[in-house]
Amino acid sequence: MDIDKTTRWLTLVANFGVIGGIVFLAIEIGQNQASLEQSNRIDLLAARATEVQQYNDFRSVLVQDQELTEIWAKGRAGDSLDSSETERFVLLCKSWLWMSVTTYERSIVLGRVETADGAARLMGQRLIDWPGFRRSCWDNEKATVHGYGLSEYVEAVEAAAGTP
Repeated sequence: MDIDKTTRWLTLVANFGVIGGIVFLAIEIGQNQASLEQSNRIDLLAARATEVQQYNDFRSVLVQDQELTEIWAKGRAGDSLDSSETERFVLLCKSWLWMSVTTYERSIVLGRVETADGAARLMGQRLIDWPGFRRSCWDNEKATVHGYGLSEYVEAVEAAAGTP
């Protein structure tokens, strides 16, 4: 009889231990969730800061060099450039293109679909507004972008630009 009574008490204590473990686990999961959410917010802020810094760096290059600014303006418009200017323009437009590509890709990874769509639409508008950019850069680089596994980006840009 004492063994039977002891077994019941041990079973009761074990059940309370299981319930305590479940409560502890629930608290731990809640704390981990809060930590993950804060980490995600920090990642989003870091991504935005990186994107802004990329564009600021690009603009700084143009601000600091008037000749380069003129090449950028002439090249985007599709005006004629000499061979040195053409090379400099192509390098600039590839930088601009890949900034847009990385913004798109980073936004997709972080679940910021609206930002990704906006990057593609902006590039599509640039193809309309900047005929020299389309000829000198986009038409030559889109296959490379596609090859990086970003076919959706290429398709979204082409759709925004009205290209079939």
